[in-house]
Amino acid sequence: MRALPIVFCAAACAPASAEEARSNIRDSIAFEGKCRIQIAEASVPCNNGAALFRLVNDRTIVIFGSPAGMFTVAGAQEKRIDDRTQALAIDTIRFKIGDHDETVDSNMEGECRTSTSADGSRIEAIRCAVRDKVKKAKFSFDLTDITTAKRTVVTGSK
Repeated sequence: MRALPIVFCAAACAPASAEEARSNIRDSIAFEGKCRIQIAEASVPCNNGAALFRLVNDRTIVIFGSPAGMFTVAGAQEKRIDDRTQALAIDTIRFKIGDHDETVDSNMEGECRTSTSADGSRIEAIRCAVRDKVKKAKFSFDLTDITTAKRTVVTGSK
């Protein structure tokens, strides 16, 4: 799960090169836990991990991997819900399934919520619920029972 999100972010962050993608990343966190992806009424197999990237343009992307492909949700506005929960407003979803071209939909609305432990020392869950404002398609991406979170601060970012 470590190398793949950086490569996918190269496409998701829309730079000219992988080096430029790295320079657009402020920090990242790679998570391991129990993953579930739901697209409309169908469950999609999911790798037991996710990655979160905070970009220098104040956007955040969350990537979920699946044997079928990669799913990315992105947004910019963050707000604190309570002492243990923070929400990111989602406005874009990207997915790449197998050999098909990447699909991007910026007609999305919803949010990703992160829940922390009672003492705030670790993230316990990431739950994303988004829908297409036009087509009304619903997506949910959940990573729960998080066992590992490895944060990387990228030096030399813009």
